[in-house]
Amino acid sequence: MGGDGMGALAAVILGAMILILLAGFGIGFVLGRVIAGRFGWQSGKRTLAALGMGATGLCIGALIVIATFFESTWSPPPMIRFDVPPGFATHWVILLEDRTASATIAWRGMELPFSGKSAAIRVPRSGVVRVRDLGEIAGRGDIRTHWSDGARSIGFAGGPAPKASGATFYSAFDRDGPRAARSEAPPFGDEAALAAYVAARERGSAP
Repeated sequence: MGGDGMGALAAVILGAMILILLAGFGIGFVLGRVIAGRFGWQSGKRTLAALGMGATGLCIGALIVIATFFESTWSPPPMIRFDVPPGFATHWVILLEDRTASATIAWRGMELPFSGKSAAIRVPRSGVVRVRDLGEIAGRGDIRTHWSDGARSIGFAGGPAPKASGATFYSAFDRDGPRAARSEAPPFGDEAALAAYVAARERGSAP
């Protein structure tokens, strides 16, 4: 039954996309004929104008379909490049929003259709990065990542940072790096334990 429901939903979505495309073409076609009539163009030019405007309407309809049903393609989430030192072996990278920090995240690009912002962050061996403002990252779990050592992100955590850490929010990125062993995840559910974990990481005494 669940499969039938999903199939029906997919059919409805497909039908809606086709209707949007047809409507775009139809509106453009009719508008083209009206414009051609206003200029007194004969049948040949009128047909070409109608087809041209129909094609334009079809393209507009396609953009509407992408924006409506393929939002991640229309408006890609921000991307972060993590530059890690050679031999980096920390399983989680934690970004802390600390209003006293001197480091900032420099975003590049503009939020345009099919284009998202990007930023590069240099990660110390501790795996903990303090920045003044998380900005685009705060509260988002769909951040695209690129790691300088070829790792890939396989998990995400985020939320209010422990008060003892001196930060307001945190965003953490799990990574599947080129190594055999993986350290355990930080204690995200325990505020005191997470604050101690971060402090130990920054002191260089955490495993």
